[in-house]
Amino acid sequence: TRQQHQASFVVPVLDLEAYLAGSPGAEVALAAQLREACTDIGFFFVTGHGIDPALVAECFEQSRRFFDLPSDRKLQCAMNESQSGYQHLHFEIRSAPTDDVYSSWQRDSIHPLSVLAYVDNSAITLTVDDFGPAQGGGTDVVVTVTTPRADINRVEVLRGPQGTLYGSGSVGGTVRFIFNEPDPTDSSAKISVGTSTSSHSGESNYDFDFVGNLALSDTAAIRVAAGVEHLGGVTDATNLSQIDGSGNVVPEGGDAIGGGIATYTQKDTDDRDVTYLRAAAAFSLSSDTDVLLSVMRQESDADSDTYRRITDGVENGADWENGRRFLTPTEFEAQIVSLEVESELGFATFSSSTSTTNTEVMARNDISSLYESIDEATGGIAYFGSPRLAFMTEADAESEGFTQEFRLVSAGDSSVEWVLGAYYSDTESDLEVHDVDYSYEAWLASVPDVYYGLGTFLDVLNTFSDRTPPYTGAYYQDRSIDFTDKAIFGELTYRFSDDMQVTVGLRKFWQEFDASQTVALPYCGFYCAPDGNLNGATSEANSADFDDQLLKINFSYDIDDNTMVYATWSEGFRHGGANSFPTSGFAGVDTSFLVFQPDEATNIEFGVKGSIGDTTRYSFAAYRIDWENAQLDVYAGALGIPGVVNGDEARSQGLELEVNTIMGENLTVD
Repeated sequence: TRQQHQASFVVPVLDLEAYLAGSPGAEVALAAQLREACTDIGFFFVTGHGIDPALVAECFEQSRRFFDLPSDRKLQCAMNESQSGYQHLHFEIRSAPTDDVYSSWQRDSIHPLSVLAYVDNSAITLTVDDFGPAQGGGTDVVVTVTTPRADINRVEVLRGPQGTLYGSGSVGGTVRFIFNEPDPTDSSAKISVGTSTSSHSGESNYDFDFVGNLALSDTAAIRVAAGVEHLGGVTDATNLSQIDGSGNVVPEGGDAIGGGIATYTQKDTDDRDVTYLRAAAAFSLSSDTDVLLSVMRQESDADSDTYRRITDGVENGADWENGRRFLTPTEFEAQIVSLEVESELGFATFSSSTSTTNTEVMARNDISSLYESIDEATGGIAYFGSPRLAFMTEADAESEGFTQEFRLVSAGDSSVEWVLGAYYSDTESDLEVHDVDYSYEAWLASVPDVYYGLGTFLDVLNTFSDRTPPYTGAYYQDRSIDFTDKAIFGELTYRFSDDMQVTVGLRKFWQEFDASQTVALPYCGFYCAPDGNLNGATSEANSADFDDQLLKINFSYDIDDNTMVYATWSEGFRHGGANSFPTSGFAGVDTSFLVFQPDEATNIEFGVKGSIGDTTRYSFAAYRIDWENAQLDVYAGALGIPGVVNGDEARSQGLELEVNTIMGENLTVD
C-alpha cells in the first residue's frame, strides 16, 4: 500500500474567442478568470486564440528538431541579453526545484539512454564502481564523465527502467563507471602531458594525467590517478560593468541620477580549470575477505560562461563576444569516500558497500536584463525607471549523502541462484540564492523624493521594505531537502538447462521526503508577504512518505554459442516529494500542488544479442515504455517559485540496433 497525499485539481481553461471578437463584457470576464487562475491554481490553458493549429504543430516540430541537435550546434543560438535563446541545462541552477541543485536535468528523457557531460541522476541511476552502490532518484552527487578520465576501465549501460534492483531506484536506466583497481601483481606508473590551442583564444590549453600502481605484497596494493586540465578562454566580454569601491556600478559620465553604466571590455573571460584525484587501497583481511578503500575528489572552476555568439538584444553580436554586465564564474567540488568489503562464506558471497558524498557548488549569473524587462513591463513602476539596473544571481549549494548496502549472492553451480540485499541512503541538500543589487539602492539614494517629501527615493523604499539580512537584494531563496530511502531486494534465477533461464526479482522500499523553503522579494516588502513582514518573505515546509514495490522478470535462451534471445518486463520508480509553495497571499498556490506523486515506468523489451565471427558484436531490441505521473518542472504562483508537478502519462516505443565492429588493430566502429 502506498501512503501518500492524493491530490485532485482541474487546471482552468481560458477561452479567448469572445474577447477577441469584441463581445460586450468579455474583457472583464476574462480578466476575472485570469486572476482566479493565477491566484488559486497558478496554471491555465488558453483556447480560442485563433492561431492556426498547423502553425502550432509546426512550432512544436521545429522545437523538437532544434533540441535534437548536438549541444555545440544549439549553443550557436546562445541566450542573449533579453533572455532569448538556448542555454545549457547545467546553467539553469534555479530551475532545480526539489532535490539537489542538479535534480531536474533531463527529466524528459528515459529512452534511449542519454549521457551528458554532467550525468543527470533524476531519471538515470549512476554507479561509480568501487564508490558504493548506485544512488539515483535525484539525490546524488553530480559526477562529470571526465573524472578520472585517465584510469577508467570501461563504462557499462543498462537501458530502460530499473536496469537493476540493487542500489537506488531508476526510471531511465543505469550507467556504471568502472575504474581500474589496485593490482598486487605489478608496480607501474604512467604520465601523460598534452597541450593545444583554441581559435579566438590568447592562451594555450594544457593537461596532465598521472596513473600509478604500487604492489605492497601478494595481497595488497595502492593505486592513484590524478590530473589537471586548463582550457584557455575564448569568449570576450564587451560590456562589463565598472564597479566602484562601494560595490556599486559606476554611473556613465559621472551622472549619478540619469547616467547609465560605465563599461569596459575583457578578453578571453572563460578560462576553465579541472583537477581530480582518485586513490584506492586494496588488501586482504584473510583468504576469504577482501577490502577496497577509495577516495575520489574533483574540483572545477570557470571564470565565466562560454558562448559561441550572444546578441545585444537588438542585433547579432560578433562571434565569441557577449554583452553581459558581469563575469559569471562557477566552482564545483565533489568528494566521495567508499569502503567495499567482500567475504566468501561458502554457501554465498557477502558484500558490504559504504559510501559518503559531499558536493559544493557556487554559480554566478548576470540577471540584469530580467529586472530591466520587469521595469519596462510595468512602465517604470517596479524600479522607478532606474537607468542603471545591474543584478547578479549568486547561488550556493551543498549536498551530503550517506549510503549503505548489504548483499548476499548464492555460490556454487546449481540450477537455482539467488540474491538478497538491503539498502539505505540519506541525502541532505541546501540551496541559497541571492539576486544581489549592484546599482538600484545606490541610485535611489541619489534621487530626491519629489512625491512624498521623504528625502530620497531610498527613504520611500524604506517605508515598506526592511531588507534585514539575509533578505537583501531583489530576490532571496533558501531551500533545504532531506531524502531517506530504505529498501530490501531479492532475485531468484532458475536454469531450465545450460541454454535457458528465467529470473524474477522484487524490490520493496520505504521513502521519506522533507522540504522547506523561504522565498523573499525584499524590494516588494510587505506588499509581497502573506503575513505583511517588511522583508517580503514567504516560508513553507512540507513532507511526504512513500512505500511501494517493484517487480522484474527476465527470460533468456542461447540459440547457439554466438546468439541469445531474451525478453524482459520491468518496473521503474522515482520518488515523489513535497514542494515548498506558499498557500496564501498574492503568491499563494493551490494546496493540491504541495505534494507531487512518484512517477513510474513499465518496460517491455524483446531482443537478440550475439556476435559474428571474432570481430563483430550486435544487439537488436524492440521496446515499449509506459510512463505514468511524469514529473514536470514548473514555476508556480506570482513569485515563480520552482517546483514539480505530475503530468498524465507518456509512452516511448521503438526499435534499437547496436553494432560494434573491429575494423583493424587500431580501429573500432560502433
